[in-house]
Amino acid sequence: MAPLTRDLSNVDITMDVYSQSVSSSLTAASAQTRVLPCTRTGHSGLALAPPCHIDRLPHELLDMIITFASQPEFKWPVDDFYIYGMNTLHVIPNVCRTWRAILLRHPSFYQHIAVGTSDPEAKEPTETLPLSEDEQPLARKWVEEHIQRSAGKPLHAILQPIFVGFPPYMEPLLAVSDRWQTAAIECDVRICADDLAALGGRLGQLRHLSLTHWPAHEYDALDRDEPIRLRLTVFKDAPMLTVVELCGRFAPHRITPVFPENQLQYLSCSDTQTVDLFKLLSTQTQSLRQLRWTSNVYGTGYDEADLCVDTTLPHLTKLVLDDVYEAFSSGALDKLYLPALQELVLYSVVGSKAFAAAAQVVEIVKGRAAAPDTLVVRYLERQKEWPPLSDIPLQ
Repeated sequence: MAPLTRDLSNVDITMDVYSQSVSSSLTAASAQTRVLPCTRTGHSGLALAPPCHIDRLPHELLDMIITFASQPEFKWPVDDFYIYGMNTLHVIPNVCRTWRAILLRHPSFYQHIAVGTSDPEAKEPTETLPLSEDEQPLARKWVEEHIQRSAGKPLHAILQPIFVGFPPYMEPLLAVSDRWQTAAIECDVRICADDLAALGGRLGQLRHLSLTHWPAHEYDALDRDEPIRLRLTVFKDAPMLTVVELCGRFAPHRITPVFPENQLQYLSCSDTQTVDLFKLLSTQTQSLRQLRWTSNVYGTGYDEADLCVDTTLPHLTKLVLDDVYEAFSSGALDKLYLPALQELVLYSVVGSKAFAAAAQVVEIVKGRAAAPDTLVVRYLERQKEWPPLSDIPLQ
């Protein structure tokens, strides 16, 4: 193998290379060098075979290991952005002192930046971001240092202001949104609408978006203060966006996210009403390859499909349905035509009612597939981690 020639000028390893512990290991390694006879036929002489020490790998090879480990482990759908793409990278500091020292100076380690509330399920709607005024400058400095040490590499951002607007310490991360490659945003979209609108035209590298709407105020149908309709168009100008995951009740709060037409290839919608799903599908008919739908668990109108027009997704190869009974009862599948479908995944089919609905779903879908005999049907339970999809074209 030819030697690696990667430029490591931005990696400072002098502190550890010349430390006492590393120097002693080098001395010990030299003392343990063994002399072995060469076993190749027709040759004579001796071959040196020094023992391999994990902390003595060539710096170029270690740089390659860190670079590979820092790549996001894309899973579709992504259910847990809190540990998103960081599992492998976080193992490296525990290998040895040298690996840890080099990793902490490596730009790839700082590509992943997560700011905000760490556990939204533990927060009440009236509670604000748990950072005092004294802590805000420290948090801002932490974000700025991460951005600086990332050395211009693409960023994987997680922003979770949840029930409040974007606080000031998130501003440095918003300012470099032109470097975002993946983004997970969990917030009250209506409260953060102005902050999100400021990102318009600066998401040129964004490829993977997870947007969760956490409303600070639940809209009641009997409430006279009906919210004004909001069209969220900030992501419409993201030319590389192909993977979108939506979670939350956008419809009751009259929020409509808008995406580039016929560009999305992977779409996941949770708690989405039938009408709103079809509105979104109608703009992605020529591009969509995989779809996951979890119907509105708070109540799906059984006549919603009457308001939808027949929609054909000619390139859709995989359909994932969660809460199968609600999806079947909505009548949505009667309006979908999926000639290229190859795989149907049904989650959480539990109970006689769900099994009966699943059987009907399979029959309906097969009737709309060009090759029904080759359609693969899978029954799965909800998992903490979804199986990875290696074919997501994010290069």
